[in-house]
Amino acid sequence: MKTIFFTYFTAIILFLSCTESDDKQKQETPLVGTWQLIEVYDAYSENPNGNWYAVDDGHFYTFQDDGTMISNRFNCSYGIYEIEMNENIEQRRITISFNCENSQHQGNLRMPFIEAYLILIDEISCDEGCAEKYVKISNE
Repeated sequence: MKTIFFTYFTAIILFLSCTESDDKQKQETPLVGTWQLIEVYDAYSENPNGNWYAVDDGHFYTFQDDGTMISNRFNCSYGIYEIEMNENIEQRRITISFNCENSQHQGNLRMPFIEAYLILIDEISCDEGCAEKYVKISNE
């Protein structure tokens, strides 16, 4: 009887410790935090598959959990973002918008996470696909 109880108890603990939401958290890198540009993709390089090139002192985006963001990329530093969820993590999109005094900057980008990197891919403005690779430098 003790063996049956122990087996049942162990099965419940194992089931509760590995839920679907835990699996999803392991698969996703949280967007909230500060991300710095480290590489850009060049589709027109000599390599037919394109090449990634390092960027020195790349700009950053800080994504807040309330949908606002800060960046040093444009002439104003505050913007907003919205994520379009998709079951396929590779197909999730982000819309960013900076409404600066004399200009407006908007983008609708695909945003896959590959390993520990955030990749922002502009499939609308670039025929060949422009991509930027970011690394998380802070969780705040």
